Amino acid sequence: MKKVGWHSKWHYLFKTVLLLFSGVLFALIVSCGGGGGGGSSDIEDDSDVDIDAVLWSYEAGWDIGSDDPLSFVITRQEDTVSVTINGFRVTGNYHLETDEVTLVSGNWFNVTADETGYGELNITIIEPVSWMMGDYPAAGAFNVLMEDQSEIRLTANANVDGFGTAGVDIVSGDQSVSLTWAEFEDIPDLLFDDDYRHIANFSYKVWVFIYERIYYTFRTLITVTDHEAELESAGSGNIGYTQSCEMFPPTGGETGTRQFSYVDISGNSALGPGDNFNLILTSCWIEGGRDEEGVIIDGELELNGYIENVTADDDLISLGFVDVNFVNFVEQPVEEEAGVYSLSTFGTITTNGKYSLWLMPL
Repeated sequence: MKKVGWHSKWHYLFKTVLLLFSGVLFALIVSCGGGGGGGSSDIEDDSDVDIDAVLWSYEAGWDIGSDDPLSFVITRQEDTVSVTINGFRVTGNYHLETDEVTLVSGNWFNVTADETGYGELNITIIEPVSWMMGDYPAAGAFNVLMEDQSEIRLTANANVDGFGTAGVDIVSGDQSVSLTWAEFEDIPDLLFDDDYRHIANFSYKVWVFIYERIYYTFRTLITVTDHEAELESAGSGNIGYTQSCEMFPPTGGETGTRQFSYVDISGNSALGPGDNFNLILTSCWIEGGRDEEGVIIDGELELNGYIENVTADDDLISLGFVDVNFVNFVEQPVEEEAGVYSLSTFGTITTNGKYSLWLMPL
């Protein structure tokens, strides 16, 4: 297996991905769409379609070779790490009230990040993965296949230390280690004679990136349908609904916004199939998560080409989007010292690119 010099700067940058995504983005999702259940709305003109099912199955992905794949860049001062998800296929279930997410066996993604020296990685779910949003997987396993055909396996372990502490088992050939999740998070800060632990850590964090983006998209859709009347009243291309974010800094600062609109591609002056839904975040401070001070978010999320399949009685069969597009979606960490808040130059994450999404009520 190829060796990598672990004092390279990139792995310190990448550690921020899990810290930010696993808590702060979850807070943004819940505040955007409402936690523990969403509203109900008809979204096909004047039909009675209701998207407020409790349990959903989903299919998401983007073919290898398609234009504008999902990607993100992590920056720390003048250093950067660029990660491209060349293609992926994700299917599973999502419970709207409990926020439990599952991924079925066979789900995969293909990823490259030149600064890491790993080459192209193919990661596949080999045992169904389940977890609660904002937490670690409770069960499941995935396999990492590298360019030299060597493999790494990660398996969630509910009792990794014999005392009931959850963690993960990592196996690569004749090498293996069992770690608590806290120890797993610390991998980017440590030096080893081998790199299989770093590749395992990297691969897991890309999975986190993918599934939280899918979850965020679903919650944004719920917010759009909850405020369908305001969006239609404002008209195509106009801001129809605005949510205020937290004031930053907390004393004497400015209040950011989340702004929702739709583009009436169908031309019937009503939200429905064929239309696009948009969310713009401007200086939106989201507190919470493992990084307690949170992040400031600027950027746009486009849900393009809405598709809806219903029965003759207007029962929803499935819905989806031709593509979900993140446009310069920037998450910049906030730091606090002695009550003074400022923007950090450590670990800014910028997301761009597309994927397709289908949702089916169960």
